Amino acid sequence: MNQPVTDQTSLSRKLHLLQISQAVTLVGSFEIDLSTQECIWTDALFMLHDLPVANNNTISLDYALHRVRSADQQRVRTFLSQEVLEDVFEFDFQITTPAGVEKFIHARVASLLNEENRPVNRGNFQDVTDLRKLERELQNSNSELLIKAEIAEHAEAISNSGSYEWNLSSGKMKYSNNLYRIFGLESSSDVPSFDLFVKLVHPEDRERVLSNREAIFTSADTTVHEYRIQLANGEIKHISSRNTKTSNRNGEEILVGSVRDISDEYHILKQLKERTLLAESISDNNVDMIAAYDKDLRFTWWNKQSEEKFGVLRSEVIGKHASEVFSFLKGTEVEKSLHSALNGEFVYLKDKRYADKKGYYESFVIPLQHDEEVFGVLVITHDLTEMKMAAQKLNTVNKALEQKNEELEKSNNELVAFSYVASHDLQEPLRKIRTFSERLLEKELDNLSATGKDYLKRMDNASVRMQTLIEDLLAFSRTTTTPTHFELKDLNVLLHDVSVNLKEVIEEAKGVILADQLPSAKVVDFQFQQMLENLLINALKYRKESEPPRIIIKCAEVKAEDDPFVSNTGIDDYYLITIQDNGIGFEQEYAEKIFEIFQRLHGKHEYSGTGIGLAICKKTIENHHGRIRAEGVLGVGSTFFVYLPKNL
Repeated sequence: MNQPVTDQTSLSRKLHLLQISQAVTLVGSFEIDLSTQECIWTDALFMLHDLPVANNNTISLDYALHRVRSADQQRVRTFLSQEVLEDVFEFDFQITTPAGVEKFIHARVASLLNEENRPVNRGNFQDVTDLRKLERELQNSNSELLIKAEIAEHAEAISNSGSYEWNLSSGKMKYSNNLYRIFGLESSSDVPSFDLFVKLVHPEDRERVLSNREAIFTSADTTVHEYRIQLANGEIKHISSRNTKTSNRNGEEILVGSVRDISDEYHILKQLKERTLLAESISDNNVDMIAAYDKDLRFTWWNKQSEEKFGVLRSEVIGKHASEVFSFLKGTEVEKSLHSALNGEFVYLKDKRYADKKGYYESFVIPLQHDEEVFGVLVITHDLTEMKMAAQKLNTVNKALEQKNEELEKSNNELVAFSYVASHDLQEPLRKIRTFSERLLEKELDNLSATGKDYLKRMDNASVRMQTLIEDLLAFSRTTTTPTHFELKDLNVLLHDVSVNLKEVIEEAKGVILADQLPSAKVVDFQFQQMLENLLINALKYRKESEPPRIIIKCAEVKAEDDPFVSNTGIDDYYLITIQDNGIGFEQEYAEKIFEIFQRLHGKHEYSGTGIGLAICKKTIENHHGRIRAEGVLGVGSTFFVYLPKNL
């Protein structure tokens, strides 16, 4: 009789422990009678739903489903009402307590027959709300980590940087994807290591990088280093590396760092430095004083010319305010111009005196702008003192020159008048001398002794030469004093007139003149005709005794740029007239001397003449803004080149 009591007590204890266990683990058990749709819940299951325990722990299936989320109700009813379940079936759903608290429930259900041989479903519900929240948070956290990792990778790509982690305890390294790319490595085949990194470092920087290794390991601060790496394809990159030492969660020392490819920045900075040096060099070697100011009118530049002129070193002005360095600027037009330039105005200051109170200067005050925003002022100052002094001296010289010119013009006028009068006054006695000498030679020659005859002939020859010289001097004088009036003339007509005038001389010498068709040009007809006549007479006079003279006249158009003799005259196009003869010629060293007045290459007894004819030719062509030159070969002949401008 005692045994059943003991069994009953033991069963009660076990049931009590089960209820406690379920309450602690948030698990409640149930049984559903599939024929009656009645549910038996354990106390823990009522507690899980925040419901009071019903009588006999019995509730209907509909009441139980009332707390299930509407979206899950049909699915839960289907699972709980099935008579045949394969093994144990598990599923999740949500419920809402009377207080409005939402809970996540994990169900385990099995189908079987009870003691009365009726089909039932038995199982348990477990409150997994905290677990599901934790899983969701973990999932969200993982998603955020993935997003952050992806953002970091994109950021590295955009900034052309990479990162690494080096476990100093194990020696293992990890590279970011972008660091593999920067180093030109493959993540699938290249295992990161310090030795691999050292091989990448440029040979010229390798020793320095190795010497910095110990400093990186021992420093508690972030270290920054710059070096070059050389890839397998020979490409050289400039690298900036930031490193810091820390510990991981296992307490192991690790070195983490970022590596950035600064090649583009390096080359840009190099170009900027070179341009800056060039600008500074140009500025320092400039004859002008150059200064620059920022928006606060503090000096940012001061060149050497400014140092020398003001006696203030660059190091003494850079960073200081303009008025702090030069107090005399306050309230002056110069200070106002600086403020005007800050407002975007260009200011020109002329004839301004500065601190030394000596000399004159002009200044260009220029606003420095970028995207229409003024960030400073540039002042370029030119010393006008020497120019002013030179201008004053030049003014004095010009006045003296004007006076001299007036005196010279007066003197020239007097000289012209004197020459005219003198030549005409000389002509008359010469004519009388020639007339009387000719009469003596005709009528009294037999009455004279041999010596007298010789003297008389010499006197007559001298008077002829004197008369010729006076006529030539008058002709030369006319080329400089006669007003020049240019008219369009046919040069063939002028040459024909000259040939007619020289007909007797040409026939006497048995000469031949062969001429090309000449152009029409603007000339002073009588001067140009006289020049042609002198050149032809020259060719006829200096002929060979062995053959008659042959004169060839040609004409061509030439560009000044193609002929060095006239390339710097300022005139572009010329007619080039050449007069070539087969006479006795001359040595080329005398090619310029023959155009000088009174210059003769032969004695007066060999060839007649005064030595003025070619000088007249030169003066005439110069009056026409042209030029003349000669080429000669002794014993072969001479060629004269006359350059006559096409357009006057």
